[in-house]
Amino acid sequence: MTGSSETELLEARVVIQHLLATGESTKAHTARKLHDDIQELMVAAVMDLASAAARLPTSDLHAQQQLARANRALQTAIGSSRELIEELRPSLLENVSLFSALRWKIQRVGEGMKVLYTESYPEVEPVISAEVSVAMFRIAEEALAMTLSRGAVDIADLAVHVDQQGLHMRFMDNGVPTMPDGREQGSAVALAAMRYRLRLLGGSVEIERLANGNTILTARVPL
Repeated sequence: MTGSSETELLEARVVIQHLLATGESTKAHTARKLHDDIQELMVAAVMDLASAAARLPTSDLHAQQQLARANRALQTAIGSSRELIEELRPSLLENVSLFSALRWKIQRVGEGMKVLYTESYPEVEPVISAEVSVAMFRIAEEALAMTLSRGAVDIADLAVHVDQQGLHMRFMDNGVPTMPDGREQGSAVALAAMRYRLRLLGGSVEIERLANGNTILTARVPL
């Protein structure tokens, strides 16, 4: 039975690893298609509209207004597609660094929210593999979503540090979790996904509710 159980666990790990990799690959592929195909077509359409508007008689106000509305609609669509591309696969994560991508994500999350979100990072960012960067960024996405799902959040913090054990991310907020059955509602799946993702890289995730009401989630992964 022991051998059978170990085999099943190994197979489950392989399947989970494959599903995570497939998910990230699909997101990257979709982002590239949006950027290279759909967004380029919309940009070309904007240029055609501008050319058509220049050829219209200035006296044809109705046609000019229609072209202007079409231009504004396309510009809005281009902006929305750029936001979607960044959500699928942040360019900062691929082209700059994990820390820059985390700063961008927190800025985006904080827009329009009445939450004081503070951050701290090491002065020097270590060399981080693409696999670890993607994993920790997805952990951050889940942790931020959990923070915003809690009630009465007005203070939150992300502290990142690096030591001999690896890269650590510590999320803290003073929100009030919804706990109808003694457990935080909606957290089970998110936490399981985090743990499986980091377990594949030799890392771990822990969450605790402090006596003062704050919730702290810590993610660690070796570098």
